Amino acid sequence: MLLFTYYRGERLTRNGVDSILQKAVSRAAGTCPALSGKYISPHVVRHTTAMYLLQSGVDMSVIAFWLGHENLNTTHIYMEADLALKEKALNRLQPAGQASITSPRHPCGAGPRRAPSTCRLHEDNV
Repeated sequence: MLLFTYYRGERLTRNGVDSILQKAVSRAAGTCPALSGKYISPHVVRHTTAMYLLQSGVDMSVIAFWLGHENLNTTHIYMEADLALKEKALNRLQPAGQASITSPRHPCGAGPRRAPSTCRLHEDNV
């Protein structure tokens, strides 16, 4: 007995899974325009799910089992990726009271090199 089948009852192939996913992504792009023009593969879904499980505190051995990894070291790649994402986020932080040239600008254009003197959003600070 087959678990995943096409509408004809035949075995669902990798291409079949990808085809179903692309139709779902295309429909979702109607409500989430950020998906337009992106190729979301079954592997991307698998990897993203594993990262969300890890970030939610699920034990690595459970994630390894879910992914079908025989060796926990294979799943350790996700832990390294998660730590790299956290390090990248921490590197973007600036000490209190210090502005950075790379810091995002305010909608009025105020930033490290432009005073917010004409912006209504800054009236309390002027």
